[in-house]
Amino acid sequence: MSIKPVTGNVALGKTLYAKHCVTCHGAKGEGIRAPALANPLLLATASDAFLRYTISEGRDSTPMPSFKDSLSKMEINALTAYLRSRASGWNAPERVTVTEPLPKDYVLNPHHKAPTFTLREGLYVSAEQLLKALKDSSRMIILDARSKAAWHQTHIPGAISVPYYEEPDKFIKDIPNDSTWIVCYCACPHAASTQVVNTLKRFGYKHTAILDEGILVWAQRGYPVQYGGDNKSQK
Repeated sequence: MSIKPVTGNVALGKTLYAKHCVTCHGAKGEGIRAPALANPLLLATASDAFLRYTISEGRDSTPMPSFKDSLSKMEINALTAYLRSRASGWNAPERVTVTEPLPKDYVLNPHHKAPTFTLREGLYVSAEQLLKALKDSSRMIILDARSKAAWHQTHIPGAISVPYYEEPDKFIKDIPNDSTWIVCYCACPHAASTQVVNTLKRFGYKHTAILDEGILVWAQRGYPVQYGGDNKSQK
């Protein structure tokens, strides 16, 4: 399946959901005769392509029907986009879609104060502390150690995609080595992010931390997320 995000009219998707989906999935995605779609873990892990395919083709051996003959491609895209927009909660505002940050934007709030983190085992920062730092507009860098496709699917606001398997010279030259906190996360929640943090430490970076709960719990709690769009289409 494609790793590209599906774009569509979210408002139209909301209307289509109310018409075709609420009977089984519930008005707020709570699930009645079908799985609950108001599940941040589901929406944080299922790709746009998977959601679109399921709507289009249905699911064998389940009550989920195929809509490819009753909805147009544009309508299926709209419904997919609406479901993706609920990743931060069923009552979340319209989703925020962003392009990948440029090196000049890697440091969030560069003229503000750094956060004061209390790290578990000198390494792990809690989701609550990171959320507070975001709300306080603290100076920091956030790294997403998962694949670039996962970053496009959903990520913490301001996060930079630095897949754990890439060579350090792909990203490390653009990350300042000073007193700025660098928080890394993945879905594991520690495996991939630990590899990136270990790389940073090997290059002498001292102010590093790993998001203890990982992004899946972050999304499950309804904390803010963004979605990666196509840089070319958003210029």
